[in-house]
Amino acid sequence: MIKAIIFDLDGVIVDAKDIHYNALNVALKDVGEKYAISRDEHLARFDGLPTKFKLKMLSKERGLPVDLHQKISREKRNITEQMLETLEPDENLQQILKKLTNDGIKLYVASNSVSSTVSLVLKKKGIAQYFKKIVSNQDVAKSKPSPEMYLNCMADAGVSPKETLILEDSC
Repeated sequence: MIKAIIFDLDGVIVDAKDIHYNALNVALKDVGEKYAISRDEHLARFDGLPTKFKLKMLSKERGLPVDLHQKISREKRNITEQMLETLEPDENLQQILKKLTNDGIKLYVASNSVSSTVSLVLKKKGIAQYFKKIVSNQDVAKSKPSPEMYLNCMADAGVSPKETLILEDSC
């Protein structure tokens, strides 16, 4: 019997892939056009990775100065949050999550996004109150695809993997 559901954020609760892609490219272009990532390249190699990993790859492959990582990450986060501010409540999702909660299922979010982004999306969608806990890439030593986020949620819920449903848009 399912006792907990762990949701990915991007691609499951909200489709923000384009927002993340565009925000990163704006931040990268601010430091140099040569660091921008094409759409095809993003889909083939960068999609779903935390920003810090993307920046490490760009440093290794294109010479992006490491001392710019923090500045680019901050700028990308600011641009992303500005874009996410336009999200609207999702009444269908609210009804589904309310039913699951009323049925005694514990709900979690495990996301490679930073916690402020996750919180903002849940607030804007009107669903923050349904989740027992958010686990972001800032809360674990290893982000997805490592199972650490999922195990953290399961431990909090006091459930086994057999009692847990994980909803992801990719592996």
